[in-house]
Amino acid sequence: MSPVAKAIDILQAETNIQMGWLLPTLTQLKTKLDRIKPSLKFSKPLVDAIQLGLKNRFSEILEDPELIAAAILLPKFKTSWTKDEAILKKGLDYINLDMEPLMPLGGEKMTLSISVLLAQSVFLLMISQHLKPPWPSLSL
Repeated sequence: MSPVAKAIDILQAETNIQMGWLLPTLTQLKTKLDRIKPSLKFSKPLVDAIQLGLKNRFSEILEDPELIAAAILLPKFKTSWTKDEAILKKGLDYINLDMEPLMPLGGEKMTLSISVLLAQSVFLLMISQHLKPPWPSLSL
């Protein structure tokens, strides 16, 4: 039952663990149990019970778009932790929908936003330090 022990050790770690580790660890555990099951003689009922417990306890979690996105966003895993395209699509759609409000509409808008922020920063700096503007005054 080495795969189970390793999965528990990974998920109970106190350092270098994020929410994105949950689904890849569970997916890898299910894969390893499936792989070793045919070669077992006496502990097949134990593996069956563990697999049933994993299915009952984590079936909804394995479909959660937020957790899928967390796994995809970890550089260690990206999309390599599952071969299921539907799962990956669900996570990528979640990422795209959540990131959409943060994305600028175009390059011009981004440049304009940065210019406005820069002008506001200079203005606030001048007010807070009672300084003259760093550019020559324009006489109109």
